[in-house]
Amino acid sequence: MGAVGIIIPVVFSLIFLVGVTDNGIVITIMACGKKLRRSTTNVFILNLAIADLMFIIFCVPFQGTIYTLPGWIFGAFMCKFVNYLIYVNMLASIFTLTVMSIDRYLAVAHPIVTAHFRTWKFATVACLVIWLLALATGIPYAVYFDTFRTWDYGWHYMCYDDHWPTKQARPIYIASLFVIGFALPFLLITVCYINILRNLWCVPQELQSNQKWDGMKRSILTKKKAAKMVIVVVLVFGICWLPHHVTTMWISFGNFPFNQLTFILKITAHCLSYANSCMNPIIYVFMSDNFKKDFGHIL
Repeated sequence: MGAVGIIIPVVFSLIFLVGVTDNGIVITIMACGKKLRRSTTNVFILNLAIADLMFIIFCVPFQGTIYTLPGWIFGAFMCKFVNYLIYVNMLASIFTLTVMSIDRYLAVAHPIVTAHFRTWKFATVACLVIWLLALATGIPYAVYFDTFRTWDYGWHYMCYDDHWPTKQARPIYIASLFVIGFALPFLLITVCYINILRNLWCVPQELQSNQKWDGMKRSILTKKKAAKMVIVVVLVFGICWLPHHVTTMWISFGNFPFNQLTFILKITAHCLSYANSCMNPIIYVFMSDNFKKDFGHIL
């Protein structure tokens, strides 16, 4: 493993420490913060933090060992559970971001018509549905990941998904994951934010001359801040997970050249996707005034 066996565990350790700390703070603030409770956006932020914290605790420490140990030492159950949870977390996160974006669009474009169901109770139900969809979609990984005994300078157990029912089953599932868990959500998110930008940044002149404009302007500024924060969270998610999808699709469908350069690409994609689990709280600190205030109260 060489330098990789030293550098990657350090990176994973940093992700673990930062992720547990900052997601733990987000969950505490969402539970205790006076100005942050009972809004749809904050329910979704809490859902993201719970998903990321679960991912960091149950996946990062185990996956970090693949660069330091010769084989998988945690048994067949953990092989299935860890890899299943990786994709459940990814799906729960992107589904949550998609629903957040739709919620932001409705808040901006149809605030009065949708006010009756844009509540924290509705957001909580939406989060439960998101988890059910994510848990169901990830089932094939729970089924087909397993441990296999192989020889590599000694007998070792390896954890991978090799025994799919047909040769085409794995590539089809991976392509489906890319569409359901990345491409389609990003298309919906893009459509939402194009409409949000059009509504918030292109205010008609006659509306600006309205006597109630000052109050409306404050509301628009608040919505702009919320929209900007969600846009940044979505972009960071895309940047962190796109390399993973590219390498996975390349390995499944293309002639992936296994050399030093592609090995570095694969490791970088691995680290980026895991690093996403500790990014969101950092974004909240920089972009949410109420979050910063409640963060200061906790400190």
